[in-house]
Amino acid sequence: MKFPVQAKAAAALAIFAEDFHVSVKTVQEYCARIKEKLRLANATELLREAVRWHDAKSSGQGLTLYVVIVPND
Repeated sequence: MKFPVQAKAAAALAIFAEDFHVSVKTVQEYCARIKEKLRLANATELLREAVRWHDAKSSGQGLTLYVVIVPND
């Protein structure tokens, strides 16, 4: 049984994967690789780093930040 937060996270991953024409498994694998390379412990730290990176890069450039929060990481 999926809880509401998990269902929303799964739906967000599916939307992200569809937008980039890759599988959900691919999105999950890349998240895991990024966390490993950046030595981040969980999805919360990954989100914090993504927001920090986006803020640094997007000053006036109109970049879009996709945020997917996956619980139980």
